[in-house]
Amino acid sequence: MAGWDHPFDIDARDDSLLRDCLKIWRRTCARHRIEFHYYRDSYSSLNGGRIRYWLAYDLNSADAPLAVAEFIIEMRAVSTIQQGRRKKYLPLRLLRDIAWFCTPDSVGDQLDPDRVPQTIRDSVEQVLLRYQTAYSAYQRNEMEAADFLESQHSLVINLALLLGEHTSKSESFPQLIEKLVSDPKIVNKLSQLGQLRNKVKHRGQTDIPSPVVDEFTQVIWSLVHNLTGAYVDPVSVAIRQINTSPATAFRLPLMYFRNRLPRVPKH
Repeated sequence: MAGWDHPFDIDARDDSLLRDCLKIWRRTCARHRIEFHYYRDSYSSLNGGRIRYWLAYDLNSADAPLAVAEFIIEMRAVSTIQQGRRKKYLPLRLLRDIAWFCTPDSVGDQLDPDRVPQTIRDSVEQVLLRYQTAYSAYQRNEMEAADFLESQHSLVINLALLLGEHTSKSESFPQLIEKLVSDPKIVNKLSQLGQLRNKVKHRGQTDIPSPVVDEFTQVIWSLVHNLTGAYVDPVSVAIRQINTSPATAFRLPLMYFRNRLPRVPKH
């Protein structure tokens, strides 16, 4: 989550470029209700003509990964129009650092060993990663509410099969949630989710208002944390790749010709 200051050092010749990048990040944060500002550190003494800026966030926000997902596209675009290796790398270095500081720990690192046995740890992690990706796509308007509802339904079923006591694939959705959750309020909410999903799946009622799905999102967020210790914030695949391997921030995504063959840029 966003919520702490972090430094960023640059060559003094790139001061104007960094300020432009930080203005873009500030606007991106504002779209996701994140208070962000930056300032130059006039008191630090760096060698080799380098200067330091501090990036400061005024509040924690679960929407920070959504802002970072947009920032990936923005900084790669800025990088492509720069001249010279140093200037091309600066937006990508900034992207790499912001992705690191402003997104939560990986799902695997968050799993509580007292709640998730080692034997099913990898399976639970994969289930949560799939949901995390769908959650990010939905929040960025890249997935319809009906499709995200299906992802929520699948998540509950998979968690019940993995973490519920004596569950099997032959059991109905209501039976699975009864074995997974003891809180009557959560059971009731998940039952509503199942009923709505059946209307979408079997009766074609795909026109679901987003606020309805958002209510289920809050319940599932709490459910997952209670069961596994993990927070399933909306983190995209691109962010996970950068956090797992920071060097990927400096690699452009693959481009393709119309015949779907990979296209390698000349420069």
